[in-house]
This record gives sequence, structure tokens and C-alpha cells, in this order.
Amino acid sequence: QEVRESFASRVATHIIHPVWIAAPALAALIWGLVRWGLAPLQQLTSAVGRRAPQDLSPLDPEAVPTEVMPLVEALNGLFGRIAAARDRDRHFAADAAHELRTPLAAIRAHAQVAIGAEDLASCRAALSDVLTGVDRGTRVVEQLLALARVEHDAAEASAGPIDMLELARDTIAAMASQAVARDIDLGLEADADLEAIVRGNPDLLSAMVRNIVDNAMRYSQRGAQVTVRLSRQGDCLILRAEDTGPGIHPELRKRVLDRFYRAAGGKTQGSGLGLPIAAAIAESCGGSLTLDGRSNGPGLAVTISLPLMLMAKENGP
Repeated sequence: QEVRESFASRVATHIIHPVWIAAPALAALIWGLVRWGLAPLQQLTSAVGRRAPQDLSPLDPEAVPTEVMPLVEALNGLFGRIAAARDRDRHFAADAAHELRTPLAAIRAHAQVAIGAEDLASCRAALSDVLTGVDRGTRVVEQLLALARVEHDAAEASAGPIDMLELARDTIAAMASQAVARDIDLGLEADADLEAIVRGNPDLLSAMVRNIVDNAMRYSQRGAQVTVRLSRQGDCLILRAEDTGPGIHPELRKRVLDRFYRAAGGKTQGSGLGLPIAAAIAESCGGSLTLDGRSNGPGLAVTISLPLMLMAKENGP
């Protein structure tokens, strides 16, 4: 029994000796392999960490392991979108600064004329021009703020079901005094029993209707007609604003949807933001805005298509 126990003890001791050597060697080998395998990922992490905020150049996809290639491609896509947004904001800021500089310079010039006026009539005329410049500057600022709200998705949290028929009726009623002052026949038409529930922000949708109606009245002569029609086409609500004004040449209809663009030769002063803001609001609600001519005479027709929120009874059996 003693011989067997002694023999078993010696065998066990000799078996453990290689383990004492192999275990640290194996641990060092595993650590080295993991470190070598993760080296490209660490280099990618360091490259991203060293980047300046303004550096949005794409990462090199050939210097990373295949396993993280989707991550690199996603980051490059994100960098591209951020760069495009920065360029768009830079151009927008430059255009906005130029657009605001004009009324401010006019206000300053008219104020200087008012200060140097020698009679009360000249002073009153100059002050009237100052008020006109202030009104124009105020409108530009309001349009810029509305466009900023749309672009930064400020309305997403407050979006909900909106009855566009009721909203259009209230918006047009609020603009009736402007129509009367300009001697314009402003009206609203809608299909019978129209379900006009859409999803969106009520303030922005009201601004959309107000902009297209104001644009129609602003560029129409006295005695013109402006009609807003609501109808349904499939699963979309169609809001169409028609006027009997001079209209827009077909070659310029896409250009007027660009920010701050105004057709040459126009007698009416505007900010060039009304239709672009309406188009941006429609797109934020999943819709679209198109321009075409009236079917039965001269004038412009602005057509906005918005997806309807279908009622439960329409989806039921």
C-alpha cells in the first residue's frame, strides 16, 4: 500500500510539472494573439479619437479587419451626411445674412433721410419707408425661423392627428382681412364628407397653408381670385391652391422652390422663402409639393399631397 501511494504521488507530481510551464506560456501566447488581432481596431479607434471636429473625410476601409467593415462604412456614411448638412447650413447662413443685410441697409438709409429732413412731410415719408423696411425684415426673420424649425425636426415630438379641413378653414379665415385689403376673392372648397386627417404639427401645417395662400395673393393683381381646394386621391389628401395671377414660366417652377430665389423682373418684393418652406413642411410630413399652371386659364396652381391617417373603420373587415 505504501509503495502504491508513493508511486501515485510521484506520478502526479511529474504530471503537474509541465502544466506549471505550459499554463504561463499559453496565457502569454493568447494575450499576444489577441493583442495582434485587435491592433487594427485599436488603430481605428486612435484615428477616430485624434480627429479634429471639422475633419469629416472618410476612413480608409482597407486598413481595418473585415469584421468591422460595416462599422467603417456606416461611419463614412455618417461623416458624409454631416458634411452635407454643414455645407447646407453654411450656405443657408450666408444667404440669410445677405437677405437680412438688404432691409437693414434700407432702414438705415431711410432713418438718415428722416433725421436730415427739413420739413414734416419728408420726415413722415422717410419714417413710412423705415416701417416698410422693418416689416420686410420681420417677415424674413419669421420665414427663417420657420425654415429652421422644419430642418431641425422640432415638430416631431408634437406631431399628431390634424384635421386639415378645419385647419385650412381657420387659416384662411385669419387671412380674410388681407384678401379684402388687396381686393382679392379668397375662398375654400372641399369634397363632401371629406376625411382630411393627417399627421403633423399644427403650427407648421398652418404655416404651410398660410405661405402658399400669401404667395398667391402677393403675386396676384387686384381683383384676382385665390381658391384653396381639398380633395382625396387614394390614401393622400390633395391641397391645391390656385390663383388667377400671372403664373410662373414652366422653366422657372423648379427654381422658385430654391431658397431666396426670386424671378427677375418681379414687381413684388418677397423673401424667396415662402414656397421652399411650404415644400419643406410637406416633405417633413411625408408629402410633396408641385407647381403647375391652371387648367382653365392663366395663373399658378400649388399642389400639396399629404398621406392620410386612415380611420379604423376603413381598415376593419
